[in-house]
Amino acid sequence: MAAGVRSHEATGCSCSSLSRGRPTGSILDPVRIQEGLFLFSRRPDSPPESEYAFEPGIYGPISDELDSDLGRLADDGWIELVPVRGAHWSLHKPTGPLPAADVGRALAAFVY
Repeated sequence: MAAGVRSHEATGCSCSSLSRGRPTGSILDPVRIQEGLFLFSRRPDSPPESEYAFEPGIYGPISDELDSDLGRLADDGWIELVPVRGAHWSLHKPTGPLPAADVGRALAAFVY
């Protein structure tokens, strides 16, 4: 994995938290990911180094840094980018045998 990608422990978040209420291994849209990590990074117990720099966007807070990290996760095979017909963005799906609930734990062991 590329250096600089934040672990779930640094963000205080796991993929299972972002996909709460959805089947394990479900596909997430970029708005849910950006929104979820924005909210997690604003928790009072969140370490300062875990915060992405968010700016207001059309659909909510957006971080170019987070978008880059998602691209690196896709490049390294941790997530699959699923094209959306007629859109310039993709959905994000965990890859391999790891269900979404386990991806965060695997990343924590791999990153930093």
